[in-house]
Amino acid sequence: ASELKPNQVLIQVKAFSVNIDDIHVAEGSMLGGIGIAQAPYPTKAKPHIPGSAYSGIIQAVGSKVTDFSAGDRVCGFNAQPILHEVGPWADRTIGNPQNLLKLPKDVTFVQGAAMVMPLVVSGDMYDLAVPALTTGTERVMVLGASGGI
Repeated sequence: ASELKPNQVLIQVKAFSVNIDDIHVAEGSMLGGIGIAQAPYPTKAKPHIPGSAYSGIIQAVGSKVTDFSAGDRVCGFNAQPILHEVGPWADRTIGNPQNLLKLPKDVTFVQGAAMVMPLVVSGDMYDLAVPALTTGTERVMVLGASGGI
């Protein structure tokens, strides 16, 4: 774990999902994800490892990581290329503990990788839409949230 930054974890990737933003980023046709206007263009460093949502097993943790340990089953996402993070379309990836959830034993790695983006998107949609658009008595219907924001 000496090559890890204090707030990083090394994860053996067991499964990853592919969403439309991942495809556009891999093609080099767009940045993808939230924050496009504020983000710098993706790194041109090669090799660039794409992807965002994944699941796997933590192999090592940085010195300041307290909520996770080696051997934990997790699912999560890397916010690359916005933050120039390494994507999970590889055997291993480096993750941010703030973007990880412990994976219950009865959830497979494939299921874990598939559930990451709906969790992120539904939380983002709720955080963005509900407080901004309601006074507490209205209802909000979000259409198209399954494809990302």
